[in-house]
Amino acid sequence: MDVEDMLPVALPTSDTTLTRAFFLFILVPTLLGAAHHVDHIIRGNHVGWPITPEVNAFTYSLAIYPLLAISLYLTLTRRVEARYWAGFFAFSAGMLAYFHISPWAVEPPQDVSDPRLKSWACQWTPLLPSNRRGQ
Repeated sequence: MDVEDMLPVALPTSDTTLTRAFFLFILVPTLLGAAHHVDHIIRGNHVGWPITPEVNAFTYSLAIYPLLAISLYLTLTRRVEARYWAGFFAFSAGMLAYFHISPWAVEPPQDVSDPRLKSWACQWTPLLPSNRRGQ
């Protein structure tokens, strides 16, 4: 038996319907992104328009939500499929990594942790048992 006889002639790409799991894959990163933006607002740093008059990376990052809405519409009308979403999320993840953890980060990790240490929400941390050694 030849190797060619064992391989399928056509790739199994005829069924391209999107499942509920796929829509969950869209919903979870969207909710995490929204929580990320709310976190910026609560911390009060690297926040731009519409919260403050300054236009910055925060402002441009809000474009993800209308783009997600348009993409979801295009998906529901069967104009785009999983390959489009793979590219969409790869680009989004790349932008997130660029702005937060790259050498050129606009908001490096220390900008994320320092405001939290000073915020009212973390004033209770000295009361935690792990912080009360020696008492």
